[in-house]
This record gives sequence, C-alpha cells and structure tokens, in this order.
Amino acid sequence: MNSTRLNKMLNIKTFLSRPDQPTAEIRRFSIDESVSTSYQYLESKVKAIYPTLEQQSFKIFWKGMLPNCHSHKSKHTATP
Repeated sequence: MNSTRLNKMLNIKTFLSRPDQPTAEIRRFSIDESVSTSYQYLESKVKAIYPTLEQQSFKIFWKGMLPNCHSHKSKHTATP
C-alpha cells in the first residue's frame, strides 16, 4: 500500500506600507508548510510579488494565529 502525505498550504496575506502612499498595498499568496520556517524562502516570495523591493532595504514583520504569538525579523539590506 502506498501512502501519500499531502503537505498543508499556508495562506499568507501581506501589507506593503510606504511613507509616500496613503494606503497599504495588499497581496496574498500560499506557501507549503514545509518551508514556512525559512526566512529566506519567505523573503524571496515577498520580492516576487513586490518586484520594487528587489533592490531596496525593507523590514518583514509577522504575527501568528495566537494573540500572544508575535515575531519580528530585523532589517534586510539588499545588495545591488
């Protein structure tokens, strides 16, 4: 008997806030649960959906489903 493990997908909702824009740009994407702990993977997905961030410094903040589960990742410096 073959058993197939189906990976869970996590839905991510992003908000890009810029000082020169009055409202945040909102986008959604999904990632496989197996890569959900990889900051580098998340960073590459964010850059893919917001191409203007490719050559800019930016900060990524996130929070979990539980009220007291908040995390912060320090500033990334892009290299040209």
